[in-house]
Amino acid sequence: MIPGIIAGVIKPAASDPHWANVVSLMHFDSDFSDVKGKSWTGVSSPTISNSVFRFGGGSGFFNGGPYIQTESSSDFAFGTGDFTVEGWIYATSMPTGNFFCPFGNWVSETGGCFFLKPNGVIGWNSNTTFVDSPKSTISTNTWYHIAYTRQSGTGRLFVNGAQVASVSDVANLTSTSGWRVGNNRTSTDFWRGYVDEMRITKGVARYTSAFTPRRWPFPNG
Repeated sequence: MIPGIIAGVIKPAASDPHWANVVSLMHFDSDFSDVKGKSWTGVSSPTISNSVFRFGGGSGFFNGGPYIQTESSSDFAFGTGDFTVEGWIYATSMPTGNFFCPFGNWVSETGGCFFLKPNGVIGWNSNTTFVDSPKSTISTNTWYHIAYTRQSGTGRLFVNGAQVASVSDVANLTSTSGWRVGNNRTSTDFWRGYVDEMRITKGVARYTSAFTPRRWPFPNG
């Protein structure tokens, strides 16, 4: 069976009730295009993998240096409001020192990002607010859906639809710095692996309890 194709699953007619709140959606099927029209620039030659992917025949491959970055935008300034950041990740190695960031715009400023940490810990940073999963939540060479949502000052971290941690999150995320995939806004935290189906939703906490991740790509409208 081709990687990323799920046998026996019929894709239903897709629509997103929060489409107006989506500020970025990337499928990585054949390029780094953004369904919401943002322009992304590659740094150090990131590539599309057509051999390891979750859906659609492709994923972004970021091997410890390459990343992509979009322009600055107020869309990434979540303020103190609700939001959801999510996507599928596949790590090819586990950090022992510096953390690995699949996507975000954090750099000790008012931004946010995911971090893969030693011992299989996945975490989210909202500026200086941190929330981490238990150890051994993430293994290498496996696809995981990760999501962080904030609703009315409560942040929730999900892996494959299970809530693995929560935190009081009232950070004022005012950074308009361009989002990155394959790194945050530092020179040390490069991702080692693949990213598929990244979606950012501003103003909506899509998940507030356990859920079943979609078994097909996110809808485009």
